[in-house]
Amino acid sequence: MFQPLNAVFLFMPPGPGLAVQSFLCLFLAGFMFVLFARSLGLRHVPAVLGGVVFAFNGATAAVMSRPDIAPVLVWASLGFWAVNEHCRAPRRSTAVLGGMALALLMFSGSFPAAVAFLCLLAPYAVCRALEYAADAGNRPRGNRGPSPWPGLLLMALLGLLVAAMQLVPAAFWMAGLENPRAALLRADIAGVSAASLPEAFRQMLAPRADLLPRMGYFGVAALAVVPAAFMHREHRAAPVFFFIAGLLSLFAFSGGMSRWVEGFPWPLFGPVTAFCAAVLASLGVDRLMAPRRDPRTPRLWAPMLAVFLAMAALFVLAPAEAKGRIVPVAAALLLFALFRNAWAGMLGGGLIALVLFVDLFTASANFYQHPLRAPETALAADAELIRVVREQMLDGRVLVSAHPLDPHLTPNAGLSAPISAEGGAFLPLTPEESAWWGDLRTESQDGAMPPAGEWPEQAGPYLRVSPKSGSLSRLNMASVRTLVLGEDDAWLKNIPQGGPLRLRRLASGGGVAVLVNDAALPRARLVGSWRVVPDSGTALAVMAEDGFEPERECVIGYQFGKNSLLMGQAGQEGAGGEVGEGTVQISRSLPERVELTCAAARQAVLVLSDTHAPGWKATVNGEDTPVLRVNGRFRGVPVPPGESRVVFVYRPLPVYAGMAVSLATLAVLALAGLFSAYQAVRGAARN
Repeated sequence: MFQPLNAVFLFMPPGPGLAVQSFLCLFLAGFMFVLFARSLGLRHVPAVLGGVVFAFNGATAAVMSRPDIAPVLVWASLGFWAVNEHCRAPRRSTAVLGGMALALLMFSGSFPAAVAFLCLLAPYAVCRALEYAADAGNRPRGNRGPSPWPGLLLMALLGLLVAAMQLVPAAFWMAGLENPRAALLRADIAGVSAASLPEAFRQMLAPRADLLPRMGYFGVAALAVVPAAFMHREHRAAPVFFFIAGLLSLFAFSGGMSRWVEGFPWPLFGPVTAFCAAVLASLGVDRLMAPRRDPRTPRLWAPMLAVFLAMAALFVLAPAEAKGRIVPVAAALLLFALFRNAWAGMLGGGLIALVLFVDLFTASANFYQHPLRAPETALAADAELIRVVREQMLDGRVLVSAHPLDPHLTPNAGLSAPISAEGGAFLPLTPEESAWWGDLRTESQDGAMPPAGEWPEQAGPYLRVSPKSGSLSRLNMASVRTLVLGEDDAWLKNIPQGGPLRLRRLASGGGVAVLVNDAALPRARLVGSWRVVPDSGTALAVMAEDGFEPERECVIGYQFGKNSLLMGQAGQEGAGGEVGEGTVQISRSLPERVELTCAAARQAVLVLSDTHAPGWKATVNGEDTPVLRVNGRFRGVPVPPGESRVVFVYRPLPVYAGMAVSLATLAVLALAGLFSAYQAVRGAARN
């Protein structure tokens, strides 16, 4: 939420916002890499060439449509620049900039992507600090300068403190999930990864792969110039470090580490491998295209010969489509070898960069749809269908049931259409939510699951509902008034008749059908009877009983508030209620605030069919009231007889604690900056 590159979604709808964010991350990733390459002392053309390799390789193309992963590439490059600048000349300013870069990296939202780049950045910082220490040891004692180690530790500390506003609430949120590890490590990548090391090497030589880019491809020309990097006279350690790191990253990318660490999305090491390849390509071109004082010096021939031998080997090994991309590189090198001056170096390097850009741009085209939003779903494109759905759902919700491969519909249509949706895809669930949806996915004893071809294995992350489930009454409790289905959906073949749902088919067209559930309960309602149970599992069991009437009664978790103790003991009923215990009206509904007015005929419970979660607070007539977990999943509060005003607000303590830490850190940094500026101005005035 605090990622600045996601600010585009505040001003644009999801579709155009995703495109703008992707292009912004693409540009900034290349720019930040050029900044890092320039800090290494490389010339402009080799630095730009490396930026082209890093920004347009197959691995980058595979993650650019992922708004949680794409910013990692931007801020990781900035982090490398800050570490390099700090280890070159340790200063507090570079340490602070490095800490901010790390915080922005952690703000990305993809923990595994951040970890993948930190596995490269941390060793690089250690190596650069050791290199600085070795160089300082050769200087006179009075000219050694400060050590970079305190600044590097300050970077790490500042990164954690500034990112606390996201890390602290995320940690508390994940602690309440059924499978926090899966939520933490989840990553969806739109690219063809390698299942083995030989396949990864084959991807390096194969530019094109159907609709998805090969994540192991970063240009044949980039591979050809790598040998020259090891002959760079000004950089001895950097080529060795990035070559070893690149091989290790390639091993991890191809699944070599999965035998020891399961569950981690190892293809995310593809961008790390591409970063190492981009650095080596920049160093190689910088070594090859450097103009000499004496154009006849033989120092050019060794790296030139190594590169031509590499191109010959690649020409033999590469498929036919890649062979033609090697010839222009050879022509550019021969041009420089013939003239050996500045303009020839710029022209030759620019030609290689252009060849790489065209090669990578055509090889990394990505036609994969975003996993949470198809670009032209029926609900996003059809204004009339949206109008019909909104008219029918009233104050309730819509359940979108879509096949994972349905081109017309997506379960997360609510991201692009102005509707309140129930369920979705790729949603981390709490144990209570998982139990709620688990029964809805399961067939009753006399029902049969849809054919395997209708719901393939990859449908697992989709919260779909079986039309033959024995718990369909829960859709009524969740105020699901409208169902939007694909025209081939199993619901249309098995529309429940005579059960808890009263469904009628309203409209269809464009690959989409709409069903209306006339039995859905209002989103907010009063009930005069309740049962107190010890846990959510018992609540689900009570709701499954034949005599349970959700329009008259509710089930309350025993542990939620002292008011529960006033409503009877576990398994017992409170005061009996009648249908029509009063009226409820939602006067204001926002994501983090809901205001209601009600008039109760007697002591009652106001049930709001919105998800219960830690952090929700409630007031009844201005007095704080504990929020009850009602019906295993929803929110509720007890209300007295007569008219009442009820307000639900979301005030999660971990969010405020994290923000307090981050804002305090930023305030200290601002005061330190002002004090340093004051000292500088005062010193200048004295002089």
